Amino acid sequence: MPWLSSSVLSCSSPPLSAPTPEAQIHAMARESSASASEQWGADELPLILCTDCGLRQVVRRRSKQEWSFGKVFYCCPLHKRDGSGCPFWFWEEDYVVKLRSLGC
Repeated sequence: MPWLSSSVLSCSSPPLSAPTPEAQIHAMARESSASASEQWGADELPLILCTDCGLRQVVRRRSKQEWSFGKVFYCCPLHKRDGSGCPFWFWEEDYVVKLRSLGC
């Protein structure tokens, strides 16, 4: 099902299956960038309500740091670079894993 990037989802119910072992989560993250673009399209991942603070819709950004320039990440608008504010922050591959863990 295609999602519009302006969609706000509340994915508060985790899947009923047992938690995935950490090794499998990392494997899923490595495979997720290709499957994410196949499932949702390059710029169409759903923007959920922040699962940490619950106050804002997650935003999509591109890194401006020299070591990761152009790499896509998702964060809460209340997240601060200095580590203060809301802690919700994921590289795109890890955000896909987060969405799947929420059943999205």
